[in-house]
Amino acid sequence: MNPEPETLNIKTRNPTPVIVCGHQRSGTTLLYLLLQSHRQIELTREYNNFAWVNAPCRHYLNKLEKRHTHRMVIGAGTPRHPRIARWRDARFKTRYVRAVHRYARPFVTIDVIAQSMGKALRAADVVGDKYPDYVFKLDKFCAIDALKCIVIYRDVRDVARSTLEKCRAEWRNRPFAEKMDSPEKVADRWAESVRTMRAHEDRLLAVKYEQLVQEPVATLARIGEYLGVAPNGFKADIAQPDRIGKYKDELTVKQVDQLLYVAGDEMQALGYA
Repeated sequence: MNPEPETLNIKTRNPTPVIVCGHQRSGTTLLYLLLQSHRQIELTREYNNFAWVNAPCRHYLNKLEKRHTHRMVIGAGTPRHPRIARWRDARFKTRYVRAVHRYARPFVTIDVIAQSMGKALRAADVVGDKYPDYVFKLDKFCAIDALKCIVIYRDVRDVARSTLEKCRAEWRNRPFAEKMDSPEKVADRWAESVRTMRAHEDRLLAVKYEQLVQEPVATLARIGEYLGVAPNGFKADIAQPDRIGKYKDELTVKQVDQLLYVAGDEMQALGYA
């Protein structure tokens, strides 16, 4: 059995932990950038450090090391000074691992993750990680009362257009691309992510991509309220609505029909069909 929070050597007030997720190409990176623009929030990019919450410390750290030895998880976009960026990334990982070692007794609970991220990152009221595939583990995450979950979703037709483009280019030789290299596969995974999101809609915050880019101020105010941070602290001008409906120029009628056939029910439930 995991120890109760009061038995851990952790401060009474921890940063609020949050995960940001959604099907690939649904706007998770945009949402990450918007959240990062807030002075009270600090996130990592696809560190996946929440995936093994409640695992024994040694198992947790072994998983983390194998997955992210060479992957940078700190910083937004292409850094101007790569050496400094790599140094900051390495410093964060070292501090985080040390903090987990210090606080885990013996399990890596959500309190351990939040406190360790707070130690490794700059002082922030909210800390977390953006990782698209967290959406498929919402059964686990939404059962943790202290954890905030934000899921972003987008029209599957635009998701498919962008995903298929990636699979033909930079994702071409990556093993995970095999799961998303056809309209039917994208639609099936997207529908699964939507069903999981809707099953836990009372325990998370669902953000519609189209609403985020068309009404960023109002949408970000809702996110700020959910996270308990100043609602006007985001740089709303990062969001631009110029990528809505691009599928119309790039997907064939047959491809759109395939998406509708597989994911039509979920599209209708979200107002896309």
